[in-house]
Amino acid sequence: MRFTVVLSPDNQGGYTVICPALPGAVSEGDSLAEALTNITSTAEEWLILWIEEGNPVPEEDPAMVRQEMEACLRDRAEEGLPPAVETRQISVAGEKELAARAVLDGHVLLEYGYSEGLYDDDEDGEDERPLKPCTVRAILRYGGSLGDDLDGFDEDADFDDDDV
Repeated sequence: MRFTVVLSPDNQGGYTVICPALPGAVSEGDSLAEALTNITSTAEEWLILWIEEGNPVPEEDPAMVRQEMEACLRDRAEEGLPPAVETRQISVAGEKELAARAVLDGHVLLEYGYSEGLYDDDEDGEDERPLKPCTVRAILRYGGSLGDDLDGFDEDADFDDDDV
């Protein structure tokens, strides 16, 4: 996934960076590269928390980016700084990878499982128990996809979350 970020240079060096599509996703860095790395991490953590709460990934629109740029320019003018802001695109992990990183509670896992087809119907037509969060992460980490047939995959295998 890609998001636009707004960078505002600091008068003492470095940057403040904001991701308008993700309210509250703000970071900084001593260099442009560090600021972009930091906001990418911040955006991914923001998205993980958002997904854990059962929300869909926000969609960016040009109006929100424009509004953020205007707000940054106003703030800079009030501080007596030159009107200099810029935008860049950052790439963050995809929704499925972010969901796999999330520590999903039972309610969210249940909703996510239904939406992504994680449940197999057993022979009597009733849904089996949901996959464990660590299993979802393992499937994604080791190259499977959430829609693949999970026959033969031992979800009770002896591994912990640090291994996936």
